[in-house]
Amino acid sequence: VDISDGLLLDAARFAEASKLTAFIRLDDIPFSPPAKQILSQLKPAARRKIQTEMMSWGDDYQLMFSAPPSKEYDISSLSHDFQTPITNIGHFASYEDNTSSSLSYKHLELFDKKGDKLQLEKLGYTHGL
Repeated sequence: VDISDGLLLDAARFAEASKLTAFIRLDDIPFSPPAKQILSQLKPAARRKIQTEMMSWGDDYQLMFSAPPSKEYDISSLSHDFQTPITNIGHFASYEDNTSSSLSYKHLELFDKKGDKLQLEKLGYTHGL
């Protein structure tokens, strides 16, 4: 699936269609070198807020896919053979206890490198609103 409406929103839609929850590790998301440079100059709280906000921006035109852990070697080989970075940023799993009131949020959890759940203000761009 393309993530042109924002990584968070498109991951939530992907998970909802699969009747799963997407568990995404914010610190594993690859940012562009200019974005990394800007983020490195911010204090931790501001950096986390901007990183989270950036994940709701659209027009990235990247692809997101899911594969079972048993395919990790094959995916790594494809990445190497085609000289195209492929980054594992999380996983999809059942999450029966997620009782958030917003349907999209029921299908998405965002975590930092310490495993702390991050608050989400906006998931992405919604067409026609």
